[in-house]
Amino acid sequence: MRTKIGLALAALLIMGIVATAFSQPMRGRAKMPHAAGREQGKGWMGITPPLTTEQMEKIGPLRIDHQKETIDLRADLQKKRLDLRTLMMAAEPDQRKINAVIEEMGALRTRLHKQRVSHWLKVREILTREQRASLKARGPGFGGRPGWGHPRRDQGPDWDMGPCWK
Repeated sequence: MRTKIGLALAALLIMGIVATAFSQPMRGRAKMPHAAGREQGKGWMGITPPLTTEQMEKIGPLRIDHQKETIDLRADLQKKRLDLRTLMMAAEPDQRKINAVIEEMGALRTRLHKQRVSHWLKVREILTREQRASLKARGPGFGGRPGWGHPRRDQGPDWDMGPCWK
């Protein structure tokens, strides 16, 4: 009898912990800026006016194409990271080989960045003038943290976002 009561109490405790965990607000990557914008009565990426159906139909395939173009580059970059880790953990690390891998990683990052910018400019062409102004008011980039297209705190509200936004 005690075993059954103990199991029942343990099950209730586990269910309570799980329910509490799922009732908390989402944090990190799962909480995307565009989802929060919709909750606040704004559209995609928090811009107003929201995207039209036609705009969404144009942006969707662009995004898929961009992901297809960059998936191999991201995989290659990850492989280079592993190569670098292996070289660094060697009993006697070879500086020349390490530097060569770092150079290759830099070239891959440059290619990825150029493709991201190209994709962003294509998406930007689809937006109306008002939507671009609304997106500009949010700050540079798509969303994320400083260093990923967002100004650091010390750059202030008058941060210049460059000629693409003018």
